[in-house]
Amino acid sequence: MATSDQRLLITTQPGWVFTTVAELRDRGHNHHFPFFHRDSSLLSPYESTLVRDPLLTPAEVIGAILITQSSRRKDSTELLLKQLSATKIKSKTLDLIAQASGGRSRRYSIVVEAHGRTSHRRAEIVSVITDTVAQAFPNWRRDPQGLRFVCKTDPEMTAFGVQLNSNLGDNTNRPGSLRSHLAASILTLARVKESDYVFDPFMGTGTILEVARNEFGAYVSGLEVDKSAFSVASSRLGPEPNFKNESFTVTQVDSIRTGTKLVSNLPFGKQFPEVRIDHLLAFLTTCRDAGISMTLLMSRDQAQIVSDAFHLKRKNVLVLGQPASLIYDNLLKS
Repeated sequence: MATSDQRLLITTQPGWVFTTVAELRDRGHNHHFPFFHRDSSLLSPYESTLVRDPLLTPAEVIGAILITQSSRRKDSTELLLKQLSATKIKSKTLDLIAQASGGRSRRYSIVVEAHGRTSHRRAEIVSVITDTVAQAFPNWRRDPQGLRFVCKTDPEMTAFGVQLNSNLGDNTNRPGSLRSHLAASILTLARVKESDYVFDPFMGTGTILEVARNEFGAYVSGLEVDKSAFSVASSRLGPEPNFKNESFTVTQVDSIRTGTKLVSNLPFGKQFPEVRIDHLLAFLTTCRDAGISMTLLMSRDQAQIVSDAFHLKRKNVLVLGQPASLIYDNLLKS
């Protein structure tokens, strides 16, 4: 068992954990991060900076109150529920709330994710945690907007803790727009630094470029063929000459600055027709010949073709429930 002064749980959307690790590396957290829960969660030694400062990538930081790891003969869920006590929950929760900013101390919610063959159903786990929290804080009430107690469990490892911060509420009302925390993940994977040049030939409503400029300090340029999306992007980014309402098929790649990083979310899914693969391959070949690095989020079918053609790394992810793939130049070590 580990307590909150030893471990933090960082949980992401499925498939994005390695981009969170890349951000942690950039922030100077260079220790080992074991992955678990279908490659969507990792454990970190306790560090106060992770408690105070929300991550840019799609990650929630959870202060772990209890972590259990099982042997082959025992189930980690069973071990956790045996260790739960009102005293432990109260002392560790109050310690964590004191270090986090904000928090609704008289309201709480409980979130439980159970994967694999656990010895307890999700409803059973929620019931035990609810009873224990009620004993620890008799004046608190269940409320979906309150402080969150989070339990992630599978047969090998179970972690229970208090969610300290989250940027997953980045819900814009622009249909089809990429969420800012996902854009930050792609830019992190592309190793974008201050004063880099970022080019997005499928910029849509401009989320990647907005995050690149505002959060990473990069110089940005982009293309968008759809007039309505380009109008939204222009209102967000400003009427710069570096943004053009035209197709990637007519742009002059040799006009792009040497060392520019191509970072983009290509259209995919039920709402948006995919780019013609022959046109895309021709364009990316020109970019590659010009020495432009590429980090792209796209459909899994197209990603396999493109990654094979240019010997890029590929990672499957989920984006708002839809399967997709990230392809990129360099494998980031965890």
